[in-house]
Amino acid sequence: MSWRILGRCIEGQPFTVAGVNVWDLPWDSGGPDPVEITDPSYRETYQLRRYQLRHANRLVAFAAGETSANVWMFCVEQ
Repeated sequence: MSWRILGRCIEGQPFTVAGVNVWDLPWDSGGPDPVEITDPSYRETYQLRRYQLRHANRLVAFAAGETSANVWMFCVEQ
């Protein structure tokens, strides 16, 4: 499995994954295994948790983690 970085945002700032603002809905666990991703800009490796949310009868899966104070990184599977 390969993951790609969608981007970052300040906590609560609108950020969409598959057309859904992630802050508008509750997140459920997307699995026990973390996603390890290396940020090419900063050459840092992060362990992000898997999440999913339900919107309009579909599941939206992503990985996310707070990479610095109130700054979140979001990733999706490729």
